[in-house]
Order: sequence, then structure tokens, then C-alpha cells
Amino acid sequence: MLSRYSSSASIYGQLKKPNGELVKEEDAVSTYPTYFYRAAKTVSEWMGDFYKEKHGVDFVALRYSSVYGPGLYRSIPLELKKGILGQPCQPFLTRPLDDLIYIDDVVDAICRALFADKRLSRAYNIGLDKAYISKDLQRAIQKALPDLKFEIGQHPNAAEVAPHRDRDPLDISLAKRELGWEPKIYLEEGIARLAAWLKEHKNTLRL
Repeated sequence: MLSRYSSSASIYGQLKKPNGELVKEEDAVSTYPTYFYRAAKTVSEWMGDFYKEKHGVDFVALRYSSVYGPGLYRSIPLELKKGILGQPCQPFLTRPLDDLIYIDDVVDAICRALFADKRLSRAYNIGLDKAYISKDLQRAIQKALPDLKFEIGQHPNAAEVAPHRDRDPLDISLAKRELGWEPKIYLEEGIARLAAWLKEHKNTLRL
């Protein structure tokens, strides 16, 4: 039996590595999670390990970084939707250095993990091989939506969530090597695709 679990890079907590090193899969440690979302992902991975050990389930966790794109209505997609519908718009990153990953690249990783013809590792980081700052996001939005009035904002619960999300970007070399996967859509193209989708579906969007 196959099990491919959509986990999250939140499982690493506030992991900061020396000398700007990237976060590897083995850096996940069994420490007490400091907020609910991380706890849920951590426990879910433990449950997968249990079923693998006790019942032979082929369990693999895919740990996504910050996912954005059509059909996702939080942070960047939500704010751009507001702007396109004429509402105040304050898109934001969820951490100072954010390795944003476009939804199509995530789907590609899932498919490769599902249909792999070899034994896979226990977990894979699915993110970008670079991280962005707020100015990168601002430039990408200005290029995709030059008439949009917006200002870069911050998470509505920034004081609460920021201490739990300040980790280093993910090392995705294992996914590249074993899944043959790598991200293809970087921020400028991703925002352009998202903006085009939102404009195409403008008449069906709701706040």
C-alpha cells in the first residue's frame, strides 16, 4: 500500500543552520512542537512511520515550503484576489527569506513520488533552490499587474507566527537526485501565471 503524505517544512520549526547552510531532511528533530500546525504535521509523520513499521505501508512524506498559485486562497493568492476585485491589497511573505514554491511544481513532485519505480527515502523537501525577500515579491507583482495598487504587508498574526517560521531555506538535492524532480517555475513567472488565472476567473471570484 502506498501513502504519500503532504507534510510541511513547518516540521523543522525555527531551524537556523550555521554559515547559511540549507535545511536537510535529517534536520527534523523530535522536539516539542511550539505551535499547532507544526504539531499536526509532526504527529502525522509519526503515524505514517507507525503504519510503515506495523503494516508495511510504503510511507513517504513530502515537506513543502510556502506553496502559492491558483486555487490557494491564503497570503499571496488571497491578497492578489482582493486587489483584482478592487479591495485593499497587502500581499506578504510568511518569513523574511521565503522559498516560495508554485503549485504546479508541487503537483509534479507528488506525481513523481506516487509513480516512482524504486524504493524512496522517508521524506523529501519540496521547495525552491533559492529564497525571496519582500522586494522580490513587490517587483514580480508590479511586472505582472502594473495597474494594481498595493503595498507589501505582513502576516495578519505576525507577532504570533513569526517566531515559529523563521527557518533557513530547504535543501532539495535529495528530491532532485531520487525523484528526478526540480522546480521549474520561479517567482516572476509564478506570479504572472497566478495573476493571469485570477483575471481570467475574476467574475467567479468571491472574497
